[in-house]
Amino acid sequence: AAAEAEGAVEREEGRLRGTKRALEVLRVDCEEQEEELRKLYAVVESDEAVLAQAEEARDSADGALRDAEADLLAVQRDLEDGGKALRERRLAEYDQEAESRKNDITALLSAPPP
Repeated sequence: AAAEAEGAVEREEGRLRGTKRALEVLRVDCEEQEEELRKLYAVVESDEAVLAQAEEARDSADGALRDAEADLLAVQRDLEDGGKALRERRLAEYDQEAESRKNDITALLSAPPP
């Protein structure tokens, strides 16, 4: 009976050693997976930082584009206003020239014959 008990104890100790080895393998595997997860989290955090920078750059570019569009509209208005002013000035010059020629012709026609 003592031999049987001792055999049972040895078998149980063998099973426990096997379980202990299996647990050690699982522990090592878990540590390796944990390290891989840390690396993945670092990559994700890095990607999130890059994404945040890209979004900031996009927002900045959008603002610059809106500013440029506003500047372009202002320049277009200035050009239109300048074009109108130039046309008005030229029309006034043509009117003056026409009036001057009319006066010259009128003076010639009303002058006594030589």
